Amino acid sequence: MRFLHEAGDSGNDVVQRVQLRRARRYTAAMNSTQEQIAFIGGGNMASALIGGLVNAGRAPASLLVIDPGEAQRASLQSRFGVRTQAAADASLSGSALVVWAVKPQLFNEAAAPAAAFVAGALQLSVMAGIRC
Repeated sequence: MRFLHEAGDSGNDVVQRVQLRRARRYTAAMNSTQEQIAFIGGGNMASALIGGLVNAGRAPASLLVIDPGEAQRASLQSRFGVRTQAAADASLSGSALVVWAVKPQLFNEAAAPAAAFVAGALQLSVMAGIRC
């Protein structure tokens, strides 16, 4: 992105224009669609991504988190207002994006029950050493 410094602009004016353009560009894209995003795993990586999405204007109801831990699900629901469940089921079928955020050693265990429901979604792995 390139901005020209106009005569009479202070450095702060230029910075404010850059920030405004960036905010419009990212939040407009985030608000333009509310297709479901599913997170398989609700730990630290997923929480950070979910927090960023919600803070950028993504509707919490469009986010689904699959995590077997009851305490983790309760924490995500209270912090962000997202939908959570203990296990994968047909509700994953409507996901446009699936974010794999489980520990690499648990991937096979997490993927087996979800595989039948996520084949048509874009897959994103945030797991170390596990490629999509």
